[in-house]
Amino acid sequence: MFKNKSMKLFPVLLAFVIMIFTGCSSDNSLEFKKGENYKRTDRSLFVEVQEDNEWKMHKGNDRADKYAVYKLEKTEYKAGAYAVFTISLKEKFGSDPLLLSNGDEKLIVSPTENGFSTKRVGMNSGDDWENFQKNFKAADDKEAFLKELSEDKAKKYEKVN
Repeated sequence: MFKNKSMKLFPVLLAFVIMIFTGCSSDNSLEFKKGENYKRTDRSLFVEVQEDNEWKMHKGNDRADKYAVYKLEKTEYKAGAYAVFTISLKEKFGSDPLLLSNGDEKLIVSPTENGFSTKRVGMNSGDDWENFQKNFKAADDKEAFLKELSEDKAKKYEKVN
């Protein structure tokens, strides 16, 4: 009889353990979901999330056939809700709103109340990126370091759908 009751409780116990470990390992960083749309708050620039790691961007005055598709890759530089992404031009259809045809950029991306913000921290080649890497590695509180950088002249995007 004891064996039978314990076997009935086993799936409940297993589900409870899975929920605990899933909750403990959750990442509170920003996730982009296909179909979400954002507008930059200080100018007419729109982002449509095509895939988890792909953005379609266009300016407000662009025709429907003028846009660019950008690829985002998360780097190893992250702490808390802040993460550094490499953004690169994947395809250009008459417009490149971020002007990335000459190379990739590194951006700190952080969540805001109704969207996200970005702050450029460098390009693949250049002193800015090298300085960022050194300063990040030297920082005692990596989340505070990223937060301070991300709040300085960040470009904010608000969700529109």
